[in-house]
Amino acid sequence: MTTARALPHPLHDLYGSGSLPLYLLPLDSIDRDFRSVRFAEDAARVQMFAELILEVEDIMEFEPMIVVQDGRGGRRLADGRHRLLAALEVGLHELPSLCVDALGGMTAEQTARLVGARMSATASAPLKKAERKELARRLIADHPDWSDRRVARETGLDHKTVGRIHQVGNSPPERLEDEDHDPLVRAEDEAVAALGRFLSKLRAAALFDNVKTFRPRTARLLARALEHRFGDEASRVAEVIGQYFTEAGRALRR
Repeated sequence: MTTARALPHPLHDLYGSGSLPLYLLPLDSIDRDFRSVRFAEDAARVQMFAELILEVEDIMEFEPMIVVQDGRGGRRLADGRHRLLAALEVGLHELPSLCVDALGGMTAEQTARLVGARMSATASAPLKKAERKELARRLIADHPDWSDRRVARETGLDHKTVGRIHQVGNSPPERLEDEDHDPLVRAEDEAVAALGRFLSKLRAAALFDNVKTFRPRTARLLARALEHRFGDEASRVAEVIGQYFTEAGRALRR
């Protein structure tokens, strides 16, 4: 243990708003087979994190994984699967991690699923709809007393969709690639992932304040990049990107 890190905001109502010790955990001490919310790997995302790992000077500054301890020495990965796979790809055997205990009345697996759901809601690459539906099925199984609205809040689904999933019960889960035939859905996923990579690059370059505080130089650099890529349409592209972020801000304030 070398430092502490504030617990992410989505987990405050579960664990409080304090800080936790930040550990450099051996990757082989974590159950890699357990999947909290993402049930398929994204090779491009793994590659992105691998590049970021190679760029960071102090690995303890890298975005930590979140691990749930089961009280018997076991650990379940709640958030950070792609980071773990990226570390293995570049030959690292340890990554910084925040360790939390299983919540009262829940197993480590159930806690990791809930924590993973909370973290995925603010992730740069959102869960696909099929993944959210599968997560809803697992949360319903974990917490049969939860209302459809509670499951909907945790998964980002409409409560009516959760109700239908609840009614279907134990029917076979949808294939995760069911949406892959839709070029619009795929394009949206790729665009959001690209924006996530942009924010991750800023953070890795110790420029994360650029995300929280407007800086004219960053805007000028973005303008040049857009003009180089889109020419005369750069201004319109910038307006559309701005609209997406404006609507995202409104959604977060609801």
